[in-house]
Amino acid sequence: MDLDAEHLVHYLVERGLLDLSEVVDGGLMVAESSRRHRSFRVLRPRGGGLFVKQVRQPDAETVTTFQREGACYWLAANDAAFAPLRDLMPRFLDYDKERLALVTDLLPQAEDLTRLHQRLGTFPTELAGQLGEALGSFQAAMAVEGFDPRYSAFFPRALPWPLICRRVSVETFSRHGAEAGAVVSAIHADPVLAQSLDALAEEYRPGTLIHGDIKWDNLLSHPNGSPEHSCLKL
Repeated sequence: MDLDAEHLVHYLVERGLLDLSEVVDGGLMVAESSRRHRSFRVLRPRGGGLFVKQVRQPDAETVTTFQREGACYWLAANDAAFAPLRDLMPRFLDYDKERLALVTDLLPQAEDLTRLHQRLGTFPTELAGQLGEALGSFQAAMAVEGFDPRYSAFFPRALPWPLICRRVSVETFSRHGAEAGAVVSAIHADPVLAQSLDALAEEYRPGTLIHGDIKWDNLLSHPNGSPEHSCLKL
């Protein structure tokens, strides 16, 4: 079932994420902000909003990536080995594997870094530092040796794309945008850089989790006590 703004509230009641009394009392607001996935913000008059995301185009790559994201949220909430992720992510509430829908807390006044940059016309150095610290702590705390073997299917231990892009055509990466194609073209055109990446790929050993989809749209800034002090979530 494809979720839409008209039926979303009933779906959330069915999943036990909204109380029927909230629907009867009124005041619930649903705002859609879909991009790659269907995305909804549910504002509750008593506070504690919800963020709902559902796969829009269920091709194999998109579904696999989304399932991995849902697994990470579930594991962060339910498995002690993944507990270090909890402070870096919005709070997990529900994952519907049949409808490919994920529900988390709605961070108050949050905006992704693309919109923040458009609004400010710059990128605050404070947030850049927070991003580096978050990614560093993410990787330092998540050694794969501590994982339950049952979870290995969610984490394929693939090489990071910069280490394999020389083995893939420029056209393949261009499907992800002109910028991606330009970066890969530059690597293909520089034999010294390409050979160095090949050597690094031979030495690479997956010892920790890494965030596989870092981009500004996937990073949220939200006020932390006051507008002057923001917090970053991955």
